[in-house]
Amino acid sequence: MSELTNIQLINIESIRKELSEWFKYKSFQTVNFCESVNPANDPNDDYIVTYEAVFEPQSIGQLRLELWVTNDGFISVGLETRDRVSSRLKISNSRDGFAAGFEPCELPKKDLLSILNMVSLGEIGIFAWTIPIIGLGSTYAVISSSKRSLLNRQGERSFYWLKNSKVRKFIKLANILKYRAWL
Repeated sequence: MSELTNIQLINIESIRKELSEWFKYKSFQTVNFCESVNPANDPNDDYIVTYEAVFEPQSIGQLRLELWVTNDGFISVGLETRDRVSSRLKISNSRDGFAAGFEPCELPKKDLLSILNMVSLGEIGIFAWTIPIIGLGSTYAVISSSKRSLLNRQGERSFYWLKNSKVRKFIKLANILKYRAWL
């Protein structure tokens, strides 16, 4: 089976259908799914978002996911917000934005579904630096070393942004937030 290219991802209706069917099939009770076609765009961005999907858990103990599709058919992923991370850690936050994710890029459908499944199963965590007095520092997504090894063996290049959680557990000012599966 060949991987999809951005030309095949450009059909927003097929992505909407795929996400809606996936969400309906999973029957989540604690996560809301909201979609927007032609959402407001940031004039400073060098891309135009034509579709936005948000998976918003009711609990900060479950990972939030936001997906954007551009007019070129590229997909962007935003995991958790910095505000939700700082709320969970009970510290201040001076920046808006996502705790992890990536800017629009070509993303095969199977990789998009893998991200959805890893998030919904609680397999992705957030690494967060905490800085005394200042609050939340840098953040990024982490997964278990066994999951990272599996993705590496499968040659999954779409998951470069997921770091190994095990190697950073010893750092004193760091927190690795684990998330519960969506119910």
